[in-house]
Formats: sequence, structure tokens, C-alpha cells
Amino acid sequence: MKKDRDDLMRRIDTALHAGRASRAVVLARRGLRLNPHDHWMMARLGDANALQSKYSKAIAIYTKGLKLMPACPALLWGRARALLDLSRLRDARSAFLAIRRLGLSRILKGPCSDGRVWTRALLSDTALRLAEIEHRSGHRAAAARWRRRFMAERKLGAKSVYSRTEISRLLEKLR
Repeated sequence: MKKDRDDLMRRIDTALHAGRASRAVVLARRGLRLNPHDHWMMARLGDANALQSKYSKAIAIYTKGLKLMPACPALLWGRARALLDLSRLRDARSAFLAIRRLGLSRILKGPCSDGRVWTRALLSDTALRLAEIEHRSGHRAAAARWRRRFMAERKLGAKSVYSRTEISRLLEKLR
């Protein structure tokens, strides 16, 4: 059973990375039929819906998953990103801050940890997104603080899910 689930998750991730969101939706729904309480599968289904710009649907899926695993960073991140994509800035800020409050050690010790490199990247990227939110909200000083925090974490070796080009483009907008 675990081998089947792992294979299904690999197939979903491959579909998501290839931009084949509709294929990922089909696979994630199949996984949820096998185990309706699999919060990782819910995270992937939410990701696939977000990739299709179905942000409200994605938020509902992430929220359902968070009822099962309230501190899952993948679900928290997905929900925060979808809220940001809908320009629900206050809600997105709260969601990203919830990830920051979890912190490195709590995420690493939790059942949803994907390792130190991934966790540091997640926390760093939340700082970048919080800078964006503060900038869009007109809070320039707060945006600058989050931008400096992002840059400091990057200097300490934190990776990012974003390419250098995407980071440069976003940082340029935050000036």
C-alpha cells in the first residue's frame, strides 16, 4: 500500500512539475479515494487546483487538509500562496506568519518535515512573500524589513523554490 502511495505521489509531482495540473488532479483524487484522510494528497490536489488558477477551490482543499494536520507546512504554504494570488492580503499575511511562527526546529521535528534545506527555503521564501504583501499593502518600512530578512537568510545559505530570475524580478518590484 505504501509503495503504491509513494508511486502515486511521484506521478503527481511529475505532473505538477510538468505543468500538467489536470493530470495531477486525477491522480490526487485517486489517492484520496484510497485514503480520504491523506493530508499530503490534499496538499497535492490543492497545488494542482492552484496551478489551474482555481484558487478558491485550492484554499478549500488546503483548509480541509489543515483540519487533519494543522501544522503541515506544505498545506500552510499552499493556502497562503492561494490567498495571495486572490489578493486577500490580510489573510495571506496571517497564513505566512503562521509558517514563520512554527519556526525551523518545530517544522524539522514535525511529521511533515522534508529536511533542513527544504525548511530553510520555506522560511526564507515566506519572508520574501511577506515583503511582497507589505509592499502591496503600502507598508514600505515593513516590506523593507522582510526583504532584508529574506536577503540575510539567503546569505546564510537558504535556498528558494523560486529561480534567481523570479527573485530578482520580485525584489526589483519591492524597491
